[in-house]
Amino acid sequence: METVTKEYTVYTAEELREHSPEGFERALNDYSLSEWEYGWFVQGTIEDFTDNVLTEAGLRIDASEGNDPVDYSIGNPNGGDYATVGSRATLHVDDYRLFADALRGRRDRYVADYFDKCPKAHVDLRSRLWRMLLKGDAFIECSQAGSDYYDPRSIVCDVHFTTWTDYDEGTLNSIQYEIDEPEGFRDQIASWLEALFGQIPEHAVKEYEYQTAPEQFIETSDANDWHYLANGKMFTK
Repeated sequence: METVTKEYTVYTAEELREHSPEGFERALNDYSLSEWEYGWFVQGTIEDFTDNVLTEAGLRIDASEGNDPVDYSIGNPNGGDYATVGSRATLHVDDYRLFADALRGRRDRYVADYFDKCPKAHVDLRSRLWRMLLKGDAFIECSQAGSDYYDPRSIVCDVHFTTWTDYDEGTLNSIQYEIDEPEGFRDQIASWLEALFGQIPEHAVKEYEYQTAPEQFIETSDANDWHYLANGKMFTK
């Protein structure tokens, strides 16, 4: 029996970039394509969106058991990325004052870039409709438009009255017209939400590009004590 010992020269990611740029590119590509798939970033982005962005807008999304709160298609080679309310999910407003502020483009912490890219909606808290919503005499529910629409991004919003006794028929009819008229309350809310959800793919791709950028790759490699051969293949003992 003969024992053969072979020596290897190995590099940290930073050293590899200096010694062998081609090897560094190979290592970076392997890292980007194997360890970090779009799906991981999509799920992370959606969790951040539902836990933080919607909460900052006074919103909450509920999905039936075993179903996703958000439907999406991201990373298509031919484009057409989108995200919307899940087909078996419902969007509720938990805080109407927060929601009103978000509709008007309120800037708040890191979610400001989401709100900034949404169309500003007309909000008058003194209007009869908003007074009903704030008082709890009406509430908003939104969901995916479904198969009746060609655009998978479409969201429909409904306003439900919880009491009629404090309002005469003429007032309720006037409020209903305000809700239903073209480019009125219902359309403005739906457009704002479609724009909000529509930013999920953009944020997922940005996070992917950030995490797989050379400097971030080097930082992750150092944190995990990864080393590489000159050709870019990861060295394993």
